[in-house]
Amino acid sequence: MQYASHGRYLAFPVADGAPLTRMRLAAADMVWLFDVQMVPPEKAGYWVYFDALYCTGQPVSLHSEAGVPEQQWREWVAFEDTFPGREGLFSEPHRPLYHFTSSRGWINDPNGLVKKDGRYHMFYQLNPFGCRGYDKGWGHCVSENLFDWKVLPPALSADEDGYAISGCTLFDTQGRAGFGRGAWVMAYSSRMHERPQLGQRQNIAYSTDGQRFHKYAGNPVLCDDTILDFRDPKVFWCEAKQYFVMLVAAGPQLRFYASEDLKHWRLLSTVEDDAFHPEGWIYECPDLLEYPLPQGGSIWALSFSWIEDRSVRFLFGQFDGTAFRAAPGIPLQRADWGRDFYAAVAWDPYGEMNGRKLWIAWMCYWPYSAMCPQDEGWLNMFTVPRELELSQKADGTPFLCQRPADELQQLVCRREAVPDAALQPSGQELLCFPEAYCLSGTLARPRAGGTAEFCFCFDSGERVMLAIQGGTLLADRSQCNCCGIGQGYEQVQAMPLNGGDVPFLILGDRNCMELYFDGGEHCMSLLCHARSHTGRLHVRGGEGQQLKDVCLSALRKAQMSV
Repeated sequence: MQYASHGRYLAFPVADGAPLTRMRLAAADMVWLFDVQMVPPEKAGYWVYFDALYCTGQPVSLHSEAGVPEQQWREWVAFEDTFPGREGLFSEPHRPLYHFTSSRGWINDPNGLVKKDGRYHMFYQLNPFGCRGYDKGWGHCVSENLFDWKVLPPALSADEDGYAISGCTLFDTQGRAGFGRGAWVMAYSSRMHERPQLGQRQNIAYSTDGQRFHKYAGNPVLCDDTILDFRDPKVFWCEAKQYFVMLVAAGPQLRFYASEDLKHWRLLSTVEDDAFHPEGWIYECPDLLEYPLPQGGSIWALSFSWIEDRSVRFLFGQFDGTAFRAAPGIPLQRADWGRDFYAAVAWDPYGEMNGRKLWIAWMCYWPYSAMCPQDEGWLNMFTVPRELELSQKADGTPFLCQRPADELQQLVCRREAVPDAALQPSGQELLCFPEAYCLSGTLARPRAGGTAEFCFCFDSGERVMLAIQGGTLLADRSQCNCCGIGQGYEQVQAMPLNGGDVPFLILGDRNCMELYFDGGEHCMSLLCHARSHTGRLHVRGGEGQQLKDVCLSALRKAQMSV
């Protein structure tokens, strides 16, 4: 079916549980193959859409390959300047208020984070046509403050060469790839959902305006058919060596490749160290950042995600432009102790970032990601952007601390200082918390062998319990599971603490919490699905334990738009 591009949104009425119809969409030079649970408009639970803003003046074609026959659905699809439900986007009762979510469909890994002309760009894994983790391309959004985002048309799509999974974006300042000086270049992996045995390949796409991206006709630019798990390229220019470096996950290895033109790559080295790497564990989403040391020189932090335990780790060492060598005696550091923190990557620290270290993660856990609520037409969210700072222990051992991006302060609409309080064994109510907040303070003099408890009691009856026991924080959300999520959601999660006084910062949003303890050395991310989102904080503890310098900041709703 052919459409004249007189509208902006090609919209589909859908209903959860309806049969899938396989579709092929062609718009400008983008082709998207996807499934959609299409129904007659009067039976729709909501509408999903493709944003055709960058296709103005060009025809758009849509055909079904399997499922509902075209003669049935052709009257259901709308191609207009708006679509039913658009005015209610980002106002749904259970959507988080300041954690990023996409307007429609499924999201996971953040990708291609850069800053250009004063605006932060975030790309991300997106299936805009349904809450399913396949048929994915790259979504695209921009912000001036990291919290108020404008959702733009997708940058990449799923086509005959597979769907576009994780990667990065960089600026080819000298035009070495042949796409022009200053061109945007995406390096991304592709995979075939129904034929994973075909493996994964590295590809590039380019843009001259940062809006419409074109897949390079010579893709793939890097293959290894001996490895099924070969993905998630991180590419940057190495000035000392005068070539581009690609860091890529290759199953149980991390590899470095080099190229002068982003199109032809040669292997430089592999990172394989049994001292820190469990045998056979699979890497994902690697990143590499350099940090100056107070005593001079620098150290590199290699971060990555492990499929097996769904964790994100830091490994410290040195990178000379050819190989990464782990620093002996420095332990592997876990970035976050919650289940809901994965695939974290950083904004490219070069150019307008001026060396600022800032990253963000997918806030979910693969085993139960599809079990989370999706009846509002969106599924999954991101953590807040986090500042990364290098610190050192008394013996000089480096470690990374995290804190919410400084721009979070722009969301504060009210602050309330809470009087210092001595904890009581019988417990007491400390404060009422709103739907979106930041809570900071210090638990002073926690008694050895004693327990201090924070119980976040929602007005609907659910609760999340945080208990500090003997140098460990335990988080129990088993009584905050209105959706009946399984696969480990209700298991207690544990995080080590340093001992002594315990400084803390807790971010709360409608259906999630982020915990930053010990100045951000220890962090934990938690989804918390309750029927209501306000409540009261009850605290309990032993003799001599005190809460000091407690401040509750109410946060405004982020301004999201399409």
